[in-house]
Amino acid sequence: MFNKTYQDPNPAIGQQGTKLTTTDMNTIVSELNAILTSHGVNPDNSSGQISNLLNKTFAPLNSPTLTGTPLTSQPGSSAPANQIATVDYVNQKAMQATVGFTPVQQGGGDWMANNKVYIGWTGSELIAQVDQTQLGGFVFQQEDDNTYGIRKIGFNHVAGTTSAQDSSGTWHYLAEQNWVQGQYLPLIGGEISGSLKVDQSATIGGISLQQDSSTSAHVISNAGDHYYHSISLDNDIYRTDATTWSQGTGNIMTFTDFSGHFMFRDSSTTGDMASRVLSLAPASSTLYSPLAVSGSLTANDITTTGQATIGKALSVGASSGGTMGIELGDTTNGQNNTTYLDFHSFGVNHDFDARISASGGSASATGQASLNFQAASAIFSCPLSVSGKITAGALTTPNLTSNLSIIDNGSDWATIYLSNSGKNRWTIGKSNAAETGNNAGGDLVISAYSDSNTLLSTPLTISRNSGIVSVGTGLQVPTVSTSDNSKNAASTSFVHNYVGTITNQTLQTSSTPTFQGAFLKTLAFNNGGNSSVYQDTNQGNVVIHTNNGSDHFAIFNPDGSLNLGGNITSGQATINGAAIVNGDVRVGQGNWLYTNTIGSYNGTVAFNAGVLVNGNLSVGGEAWYQTHGNEDNGTHIATTAFAHNVANQKANDVQSWVNSQGYGTTNWVNANYVPWSSYQGDFGSSGNIWNFAYGNRMEPFQVNATDNMRVNFPQAFGSAPVAILITPAQDIDVDFAAYNWDASGFTIRVVNRGATQFSVVAFGPK
Repeated sequence: MFNKTYQDPNPAIGQQGTKLTTTDMNTIVSELNAILTSHGVNPDNSSGQISNLLNKTFAPLNSPTLTGTPLTSQPGSSAPANQIATVDYVNQKAMQATVGFTPVQQGGGDWMANNKVYIGWTGSELIAQVDQTQLGGFVFQQEDDNTYGIRKIGFNHVAGTTSAQDSSGTWHYLAEQNWVQGQYLPLIGGEISGSLKVDQSATIGGISLQQDSSTSAHVISNAGDHYYHSISLDNDIYRTDATTWSQGTGNIMTFTDFSGHFMFRDSSTTGDMASRVLSLAPASSTLYSPLAVSGSLTANDITTTGQATIGKALSVGASSGGTMGIELGDTTNGQNNTTYLDFHSFGVNHDFDARISASGGSASATGQASLNFQAASAIFSCPLSVSGKITAGALTTPNLTSNLSIIDNGSDWATIYLSNSGKNRWTIGKSNAAETGNNAGGDLVISAYSDSNTLLSTPLTISRNSGIVSVGTGLQVPTVSTSDNSKNAASTSFVHNYVGTITNQTLQTSSTPTFQGAFLKTLAFNNGGNSSVYQDTNQGNVVIHTNNGSDHFAIFNPDGSLNLGGNITSGQATINGAAIVNGDVRVGQGNWLYTNTIGSYNGTVAFNAGVLVNGNLSVGGEAWYQTHGNEDNGTHIATTAFAHNVANQKANDVQSWVNSQGYGTTNWVNANYVPWSSYQGDFGSSGNIWNFAYGNRMEPFQVNATDNMRVNFPQAFGSAPVAILITPAQDIDVDFAAYNWDASGFTIRVVNRGATQFSVVAFGPK
């Protein structure tokens, strides 16, 4: 709306009135229309629209009558007495006036049910009850100068302890019995794990742990016989009498030497190294004298600088598993050493019956040495898997009909190399062509290499899908005799000798070959003329083509009939079926054209064109030239007039009968129905090909598809189909989609699932 002041005209003082312009009126009308349209009323020419709208929409200030559910805000605690109150406010005030206090609402909050809650005083404590279930008494926190009250309590499932928060916000953890038992040793005894530290002395199960007062040695001894049954843990000490220990070198037994090893020594031998018998250390242990074991010996690692002889079996490993092994050879001198493992299997003193030796290697990398097997033969009774190349004079397996897996390299090349002096000469392998389904990829390839170990050619490739053998270079076979009629491969020389020269798919020969069978598209003659014999495309006929300046065709039809494009000249021609002659039928002077009535060859001769008779034309011994009546039904020759009369009469008779039966004429049928040939062309279907009118076709079929697999239609469409409907063939839940449509097929997406059977219906142009 606009803000404008109007004034009345006053001629006495020459004052003009304010003009009421079109803009003013349009603004006023627009504002009034906005009032109506904002409340869903369409303005029209009727009167009282705004008044009716205001009376219907707004209540009067004096005694208003409200309809529907009018809403207002919740009054505050100091609301004026005449403020409109909400239902909730009225209920609160009514309840407060009834019970004499402000009630607290029961229920209605999160996770609260509608059960009835009771709270009461027993005379000594405050208790709670829900419905018929007694919950017990309330516990109240203690809060004073020395005590913090408890705000929250709960179970910490991460730490596995009961926790409480005091009024200052600090959490405290309460130790439970099972936690204490798992962390501390009971006073009555028990088992511990980890380390136990004893500062002075301790007695455990009759064993005393203490520090000797005279030598400061830590001693393990019998609690009742401290000196006679003791082991020193740190100092070289020996027993001097029944009550004292002294340091010295004439020890009976000690558990440590200058390097920190636990040491057993021979007291009858002098000298530090000479007296050593067994040294035990965390990383390794050393036996300084020959070791004779009558039973079995179990150890983590055994190292000898001399020769070790084991009379029976040597077992490496333990029931606990882990990494285990036997190591042979020097790891310190940095030189090329030959390390071997000899086998004596015949029971005589040979150097070896079989040997495995290693030589060479690298100072910077592992696994670079050569391993040599020396034996008469090596037999593997289990599958042999080799990640690198195999170089061998011969490989023998007892039974080649069993599973022999030479190379399995996944989707990459898997190749057998045939070499000479380390240089490839031939390779036989599986290609790395992608295996995309439908048996594609993974073809067999044979390749040749040059003297310098470079690829020369790929003479042979065999497709895994089709089995087709592709020869990359020439294929040579022996030239056999032209009388050979077997399955031997024919060389080019044999073909030239036997059938002549074939140029551009045309057989050219000056001889007269004899064929027992041949599949030919066209048989042409080149002997001064221009003639051929062929078959029309997708037809079962045979066409003989001649040319004497213009083309003539004699066609032998699939039903045995003959169509002639020229004349027949013959002394006598016998035709058992129909003969369709598009030209003249001529009989030489003195000869007859007749129907044979001898024996079983009764028949007639019908002429579709005029018959020119230069002599007598006899039928049944009579000659008729006049026009007979329509009722004539004999052996007379009919004139054209007779034929017209009879044809017209028969046409009238047929028309009358058709009309009487309610049938349609041919013209009527042709005008109202599709010819059979058109119907067949539009709707003729076979197998998965369902044809429809207007140049469309539907192809239903099933396919066992995997993710991102290419699916081909049973027959290609004229262009990309307009719709593809896909449903699973089983009762399964699977996500799938079709994309990259074209005339020949599409790609299917199968999410997180293997091969799945689908039903597919495609609709598109022919």
